[in-house]
Parts: sequence; C-alpha cells; structure tokens
Amino acid sequence: MNTRKILFPQLIAALMFVSACSTNPATGQQSFTAFMSRAEEIRIGAEEHPKLIKAMGGAYTVAKL
Repeated sequence: MNTRKILFPQLIAALMFVSACSTNPATGQQSFTAFMSRAEEIRIGAEEHPKLIKAMGGAYTVAKL
C-alpha cells in the first residue's frame, strides 16, 4: 500500500513531463514546451531576432552559407 502512494504520483509526474514534450520543427529534436505556446515562441523569436543580428554584426549576405 505504501509503495503505491509513492509510485503513483511519480508515474503521473513522468506522464505529464513526457506529454509536455514536442518536436521542434526547426531541429527535429524533442524539447520541453509545457510553459510556452507556439504563438509565444514565434513572438519571442520575432523580438529577439533583430537583437541577434545586431550582436553578430549584421546578417550574412553570402548565398553559399
């Protein structure tokens, strides 16, 4: 009986963690996305992209890259 009280919450937590993972379309890898919607990811990416371009000294213009 005591073992069930311990294992059941752990099983529920593990299932919640696994169900919160999704495949990143850019990389094809699984990532934990329980706290961020796709719309939020897009919004944050749009906000941060200009900062990254500026930090890296501009966008690449070489087509071969």
